[in-house]
Amino acid sequence: MKVKIITCHYAYNYGAVLQTYALTKYLNMQGLDTKVINYRPWYYKGSTSKTNKIRLFIRRLIRIPDNYKSEKIFTHFLNEYIPLTCEYKSYSELDNSDIQSDFFIAGSDQIWNMNLPNGRDRAFYFEFVKKGKKISYAASLGMDYLDNEQREYILNHIAKFDEISVRENTAKQLLGSNKEIDVVMDPVYLLSKNDWKKLEKKPNKYPDEKYILVFVFNRQKEIFDFGKKLAKKYGYKAVSINTFWEDFFNGMDRYFWNCTPNEFLYLLSHAECIVTNSFHGLSFSIIYNKSVILFQKNDKGNSRMLDLITRINAEEVINKEWKQKVEIPKIDFKKINSAVEIEREKSKEFLKKSLSKEKWNENNM
Repeated sequence: MKVKIITCHYAYNYGAVLQTYALTKYLNMQGLDTKVINYRPWYYKGSTSKTNKIRLFIRRLIRIPDNYKSEKIFTHFLNEYIPLTCEYKSYSELDNSDIQSDFFIAGSDQIWNMNLPNGRDRAFYFEFVKKGKKISYAASLGMDYLDNEQREYILNHIAKFDEISVRENTAKQLLGSNKEIDVVMDPVYLLSKNDWKKLEKKPNKYPDEKYILVFVFNRQKEIFDFGKKLAKKYGYKAVSINTFWEDFFNGMDRYFWNCTPNEFLYLLSHAECIVTNSFHGLSFSIIYNKSVILFQKNDKGNSRMLDLITRINAEEVINKEWKQKVEIPKIDFKKINSAVEIEREKSKEFLKKSLSKEKWNENNM
C-alpha cells in the first residue's frame, strides 16, 4: 500500500525535519511504501513577518549566512534520509498533478496554524487529492485561541477527511468538531530511543567536558543567561545550538551554529541537562531521559508544550523550584516513560486503524 505525507518538512528547523523523518520511517518500517510530497511553496524561503519593508530587507541581508548554511544542511538531510516525491513549487502544480496513493496523511507539526501561510494553504487540506483516503496525523494548530472565522475555515476544509487526529488536546477543544478527533503523540515518539541513537553523529569540536545544552526558540536571552548560570554552578561548559549567527554573541562556551540534525541529536543525548523553550527540545529530552528545564516562550503557543507535559505526567520540568535554586532537576522518568508508552501505543493504534485497507475498501465501495 502506498502512503503520501504532506507536512512542513522544508522549514529550516530541527523539529520539522525530524518529525517528518520519524513518521516516514515508522510507516516504512510497517511495510508501507511511504513518501513525503515534496511541496515547497514560496513562503518556505520568504518571511511571514508583518515587519515594514525596510526592516524586512535588512533582516534578509543579515540572514544570508544563516539561510545559506541552513539550506545546505537540511536539504542534505532530507535527500539522504527521507523518500521524497518530485518537487512542487505551488498549489497549482499540485492540483494539476495526478499524485497516486492509497492513503494521504497530513501532518505532523503546525500545518493548520492560522497565523502562518500554510494554515490557509489548501494543499494541507488535500484539496488536490482526486482519489484516496485522507488522514491527519498529529496535526497542530500551534495556537492557544481560534476566532470563529479561523475555526470555521479549518472545519470546512477537514470535513472530507476520513480520519482526523491532532497533537494537542487544546486543538481538539478549539475545533469542537462533530467529527471524531483523536489526540495522538508527535511522530518523534513513534521511534524508540535506540532508533534515534542510530541516527546520531558526533560533531566536530565536540566538548570533552560535561556540558549544559541550551536550545532556544525565538532567542530568549533569559534562557541563555540561566544556562550559563547553571553550567557555572556545576563546573560544566555552557553549550548552545541554533541556526542564528547572532547567538554566537550570547557568551556561551561553545556555540554549534547550524549543526546537522544528526549532530543535534548527539548533542542532546550526551548533555547533562537541557534548557529549552522548544517543543521538540522538550520531546527529545523526554525520549533520551535527560534532565530538562523548560521555559515558556515569550510569544503565544505554549499550550502545545503544557498539553504534552500534562499527558505524560512531566510537570517536574516546569517546576519553578529548579530555576530558583539554579539546580539540575531530579526527574522521575519511570513515571514519565510509563505514560509515554501508553500514549505511544494509542498513537500507533490510530495509524493502524486509519491505514487499514479493509476499512478503506468498505468506506469507498
